[in-house]
Parts: sequence; structure tokens; C-alpha cells
Amino acid sequence: MTTFKFILWKYRKKNNGEVPIYLRITKNRNPRYVSTGISILPRHWNESKERVRATHSKWEVYNNKLDEFITDARVKANELKYEGEESSKSIKKKIKGIDSPKFIDYTRELLPTFGYWKKRKYKVLINKLEAFHGPDLRFNDIDTRFLRKFELWLEEVKENAQNTRSKELGKIRAVLNTAIQDKIIKHDDNPFLLGYKLKWEKPDVTKMDWDEVKAFKNVDLEPWSLKWIYQQAFLFAMYNDGMRFQDVCNCRWEYIHEGTLKYRMLKNSKVKVLELPKPSLKILEKLKEKPNGKFVFPILEANVKYDKITIREAIDSANKVANEQLKNIASEAELRPHLQKHLTTHVAVHTFTHLADEQGWSLTEIQEARKHSNIQTTRDYIGRINGDRLTKKRSELFG
Repeated sequence: MTTFKFILWKYRKKNNGEVPIYLRITKNRNPRYVSTGISILPRHWNESKERVRATHSKWEVYNNKLDEFITDARVKANELKYEGEESSKSIKKKIKGIDSPKFIDYTRELLPTFGYWKKRKYKVLINKLEAFHGPDLRFNDIDTRFLRKFELWLEEVKENAQNTRSKELGKIRAVLNTAIQDKIIKHDDNPFLLGYKLKWEKPDVTKMDWDEVKAFKNVDLEPWSLKWIYQQAFLFAMYNDGMRFQDVCNCRWEYIHEGTLKYRMLKNSKVKVLELPKPSLKILEKLKEKPNGKFVFPILEANVKYDKITIREAIDSANKVANEQLKNIASEAELRPHLQKHLTTHVAVHTFTHLADEQGWSLTEIQEARKHSNIQTTRDYIGRINGDRLTKKRSELFG
């Protein structure tokens, strides 16, 4: 049996104190909520009678509209029952109309407005949504129940961690907010504005200590082999203030002059200047034996004319290969199992920050080395990386 009940949705209280009236549709203990488009102050609502009180200036108009709304809902429910497709979700969908725009199509329309990396992330979201629901996902399909089921699917099928799941849901929220601005949907159609919250966990940041760096470095590899190239690239990144892998790939001989490296970061276009430490110079001396054209490392093709898009695509492909090779090196070095499973190019960034902090670098020194715009970013970064050290100190303090 399907039941209908008008309720005040107090989670969406407006600035003027008014609260929207929703119709709750329940079938097999599964509720769905549809906005009636009416908002009133709570004192004008008779909860037991589900009516607008006569104290409101438009009480007759609003009550007539509610009568029409619930009558239409019951008619649509009976139609679906006759078709054998009656459910709270299908009733809600029929009330709101089948012409609701397709969410995935709308998201694809937004892609050209994004930068390269953001576009890649949203393409991943689209692929996951299509695998979970199909390409015909519409805006009115996305409610709190859909989000719960999608989040569970991400956990059980895709084996995504909590923060990864929340990032995917955050992208959905961003698209919904843009759709509201474009007047594709209304505020009341956004389940995130109806109380759906994202959950976050403190990330477990992967890094290496001095002994692990030494073991990684001492793995004897055939010079110029694929593993050797990415081993040297990882060490070069770590030695040079946690240089990002994309900047290692794009590093060119013209950027190096008399032992000083000066380059513009691909991620944020900031200029970075540093005097290369001896281990980096030693790597460069070896790489000079077989120069790769303008590029320092033989990772990108020397004869290809890259633009902003193609160079990122090439680096993205190289990063996947690098991560695979780094895990193989970690196994050969007999590093702890976590590193054998999770060693990636970005661990060089975490390792530099961790070792610099261990060595006694100040926050401002690490901030300058990492080119963080805000020192709070540096503080948070170190806090995440060295959380295990604080845990150990607490144990030593309290036993």
C-alpha cells in the first residue's frame, strides 16, 4: 500500500523563516519526497490535519493547491500500479515528469569548461555513474537513497576508500549546484541541500624513512632499463624538494645552469629555483651519457611537439608505467608490504616533506620548498604525514 503525507521540510528553512512543504510518498517502507512548491512559516502549519492554517493570508489557495497535488499523485500511483511499476521512486519520477534532463549528458556539456586534470576526474565520475546506473541517469533520479546506494557500490564494487567515495559524491554535488545556477533544477531537487553529508577520514599518507630510501636507492638495476629510469626519476624528485612527477618528466636541459634548476611548475605555473644537491647532480651526469634531446629524462618523446593537452596525456600515461615499476622496485628492495603495494611517484613528495621535517626544517622553509601559498597547507601536510610519530610520542608519554 502506498501512503501520502504532507510534511514541513525543516532542513530547508529559508532566510525569511519559511519552510517548504513536501509530499512524502511511502511504499514498502521506502520513502520519497517531492516538493510542492509551497513555503510557509511553521506557525501557519497544522501538522495533524496536514493543512495550512487560516492564519495565513493565502491559506485557501495553498490548501487547494495541496489537494490538487495529492490527487495528481494518487492518480499517477494508480497508473503505475496498473502497469505493475508502482514504487515510491517511480511515483516521484512520474509526478516530477519524465522530461527531467539527463545528468550525465549535462555533465559532459560542462567538460569543455574544465581544465585538463579536472576534466579527467569528471570523466572518471561519468564512467562510474554509467557502470552503476546506465547512461540515462536523470536529475530526478538523484536523491538521498540514490546517493547512499551509489556510495555503497563505490565501496563494495570499486573498493574505493572513504575519501575517494566522498570526492566522487562531491563532484555530483558540484554539478547539481551548477545546474541550479543554470536553472536546470531547483534548490529543492538537490539532496545535498536536504541533509546528505559527506564523510571524511584522516588519510594514511605513504612515505619512506631514511632506511627505506637507502634500500630503494641501493637496488642494483640495469642502467637505462625502464625500472632504472623511474628509480632515478623518483630519487631526483625527492632530492629536489619533492618535485612533482609531471615536472620531472618535463624537466629540460635548458632549465639547468651551473648547478641551478629553474623551471615553471605545470600544476600552478609558479617559478621554482633551487641549487641542485650533489645526488641530483650525480644523476644528471649519468643521464648526459645518453641525452634525450631537450628532456633530461628519457620519459617523454624528444621529437614530439607537445601542447598543453598532449603533454599532460603523455605524462599521465608515463605515470601509470612509473607506478608499476616503482612497486616492482619496492618488492626487490624488500620494503614493507604497504610500500610494495602503494609506492607511487607522489610518494617522493611525501618523503621529502617527512625527511625535511625530521631533519628539523622550519614550517616556513618547507613551505618555501614546496611552494605552498598558505602556511596552513604546509602545517596540515606535515600533520597528515607525521601523524604516526605523534601517536608514538603519546604512547611514550602515557604508556
